[in-house]
Amino acid sequence: MKPIKIDVIYEDEDILVVNKPSGCLVLPDRIKSEDWNIKAHFEKQYPNIFIVHRIDRDTSGVLILAKNAAAHKDLSLQFQERKTAKNYIALVHGRMQVKAATLTLKIAENKAHRGRYLIHKSGLDAITHYQTIEEFRHYTLLDIQIETGRTHQIRVHMQAIQHPLAIDPIYGLPEKTGIFLSEIKKHYKPNKEVEEERPLINRLTLHASKLTITHPTTNEVMILEADLPKDFQLVLKHLRSNK
Repeated sequence: MKPIKIDVIYEDEDILVVNKPSGCLVLPDRIKSEDWNIKAHFEKQYPNIFIVHRIDRDTSGVLILAKNAAAHKDLSLQFQERKTAKNYIALVHGRMQVKAATLTLKIAENKAHRGRYLIHKSGLDAITHYQTIEEFRHYTLLDIQIETGRTHQIRVHMQAIQHPLAIDPIYGLPEKTGIFLSEIKKHYKPNKEVEEERPLINRLTLHASKLTITHPTTNEVMILEADLPKDFQLVLKHLRSNK
């Protein structure tokens, strides 16, 4: 896999904050260790770089790395003790009957399918707050804040309330592989004789939009924000113009 351009949001002597693109790993894959990943990319420039937290491969958005062991320890404790605030933008299926709520459904690994998760009373506590930002004909745009950081937490919680992410190959609608202009724009008919219609977006519709931390050295409260990727912006543009 060829290198991916990574946009830097903020950098100083202690931390490096980037806008992670969808589709790239944060750490090396245990099976496909040769796959391009963010840690290996920045290790070339900063040999002692540390990954502080992870976001799913197909989720885009704010990712913080520590440039020394002291900063890594401080930031890791902030995440562990839930002293950070993590906000996401999500496009989900359907219109929410309850416009804002807190979900506290426990999450456990699916023993029948390793690497997948489900709601189960024996699982770990998981707390997700969501707030409706905007509604469309078949979708809703949400601001989501998570207090816990369980694997696939947002994806599992949204599936559990029957509003899975608009595109999610694991927890979403199985037939939904992309969002197309033809489903949004009235009377739009692509010329399939020329070329098969391409989706406006065909990956996880989840973006880590904002991360609030305390700087490990200065103790300053920092709100770190990442712009929505272009494909996500394009979908929203068409949804808004064809309500």
